Amino acid sequence: MADRSNAARVKFLQMWVTKNMELIDKYRPDMMWFDMNGSDRSWDPLKLRVAAYYYNRAAQWGKQVTMSAKGESFLSGMVIDYEREGRAPKELTSFTWQPDDPITDKFGYVEGQPVKPSPGLIRLIVANVSRNGNYLLNISPMADGVIPDAQQRVLLEIGKWMDVNGEAIYYSRPWKISEEGHVHFTTNGNILYAISLDWPTGELVIPALGEGKVTEGKIERVELLGNNGGLDFTRDAAGLRIKFPDRKPCDVAWTVKITGLKLPPPAKAAGQPA
Repeated sequence: MADRSNAARVKFLQMWVTKNMELIDKYRPDMMWFDMNGSDRSWDPLKLRVAAYYYNRAAQWGKQVTMSAKGESFLSGMVIDYEREGRAPKELTSFTWQPDDPITDKFGYVEGQPVKPSPGLIRLIVANVSRNGNYLLNISPMADGVIPDAQQRVLLEIGKWMDVNGEAIYYSRPWKISEEGHVHFTTNGNILYAISLDWPTGELVIPALGEGKVTEGKIERVELLGNNGGLDFTRDAAGLRIKFPDRKPCDVAWTVKITGLKLPPPAKAAGQPA
């Protein structure tokens, strides 16, 4: 029978700190993720000790890192985690977050378990990033560490989409609104990206970019990522109207790159929800 004495608990907590420090030094992780919430405050001094060690070591490495856990379990500035996409925010937030979501219906490997199709996962990535979140996709290797072929195919398909559209995702920040209909927005400096989850017939109309809606700067160029050359566009009070080509540069979620506007810097994201 397991020893549940206070001495055993103290021994476990000391080992938890030591193992985390060993992991930090050995692997220099970009992010540390903890499956814990803030209900047990007795851990706080130990959690802060691990966090301080991690951030101080990262400063010595010259590396930017972060921590992620559920609720208010660690400290301000961490990335809030939600277990499964269904619990994730559905609107633009002032704090950073991510859901941990499995590539199948379960987090562990189950023989014969169907894998989620890549188009749906790509749409989740787009939606989350536009809302100030990320998407932490859990893969399920077999007992020998091999990632099943079906999961590999999904990952490669997501990677293929990123090859075309990644600049609208990597290093991006949210815009003043996350989405309008089936179009989601991200920014990078003064570049605005509008990612359409539907392929438009003929033209894409974006009401949020109509004349007078964004007053700083002037739209100079509109491009479709993966397509050569600029796109024809007009702008009136009803919106920005973009003529799409006949050829699709990818199979899902098409990104329009808009330059010329002067976008205000995004508000600094808080680490915790209000």
